[in-house]
Formats: sequence, structure tokens, C-alpha cells
Amino acid sequence: MNCLIEARGVIDKNTLTEIRTYLAPAFARLFTIILGAVYSFLAFIHVPDSLPTSVFYLVAAFVFYIMYKYNMAAVVKQYLDILDVLYNTQRLAYFLSFQEEALCFTIQGEEDHPIYISYSDFNKIIETRNCYLMVDGGRIPVIIEKNTVNISKEKWRDFLFKKCINVEKIKFIE
Repeated sequence: MNCLIEARGVIDKNTLTEIRTYLAPAFARLFTIILGAVYSFLAFIHVPDSLPTSVFYLVAAFVFYIMYKYNMAAVVKQYLDILDVLYNTQRLAYFLSFQEEALCFTIQGEEDHPIYISYSDFNKIIETRNCYLMVDGGRIPVIIEKNTVNISKEKWRDFLFKKCINVEKIKFIE
């Protein structure tokens, strides 16, 4: 297969912390944020009527905030635990070769066993401060270090739009 673009990636605590919001289930994030906002609003409107009621709602809002933070930390821990079980490490480096029909994912040290992921399998592409995140239907994150992509940002975006036709969510930093 002809290699069009090459890059590197790493999965470790720092990169998982950066992308954790996009790895957590959307329903759980939305649920805790909405309920926290509702209880904060209820606390605000009940201040003139009843201070104990207002304090109760404020505590409830705080509980949902803590739940949100806990869920974000749990996502990072879950992925680190998976790395530890599968590869006996909490830092996994890999090479990426974007070929004509698929992404070739090769774990550093296991060059004899490349993994091919079809571009049509990706349903989410997100750009963060330091990396690009591509997620397939199986919720496997492919984290690409921005500074390792060997083409310009504009060509990279054009490539992704052309190849990843089933993407439901795409977010780039402008």
C-alpha cells in the first residue's frame, strides 16, 4: 500500500487527560452538567424564600460537579488500566501510516503486527491543543501528535474530509 501521510502517536496519562472529555460517554457528561446547572439555578431562586432550601440545592449542584470531575478522572484511569493489562505499561507509543484505503497503526516494538483501521470506521475527529483524536465505532482512540504529521494543516484537513466519510462529529481549532 502507498503511504500518503505519516505521524506518531502516544497514549499516556497526559494525552488521555487532554482528550478525556471526548472519551467519556456524552450522556454521562450531559446528564451531570444539566443537573448541576438546574440545581444551581434552583439554589439561586430559593435564596429569598428559604436559605436551607437554597443550601440544599447548592450542595446538590456541588455533588453533580464532583460526579462530573470523578467521571473524567475515571475515563483516564480506565484507559490506563487497559494499557497496563494489555501491554504492561502506562505509555504506549506507535507509528501511524495513512494509506490509500486505511490507517495502519503499528505499536512501537511490534512492527510485525500492524493494525489496519478503515477510514470509514471513524465517527469522530477532534483537534485539541497538542493532538488530533480519531475515534472509531469501537471507541478506540487514535491519538496523533500534531507536530508529527508530515503535511500542512490545510492538506491534513482536506485528507480527513475526503477519506473519513462517516464522521458524525468533527471539531478543529481555528
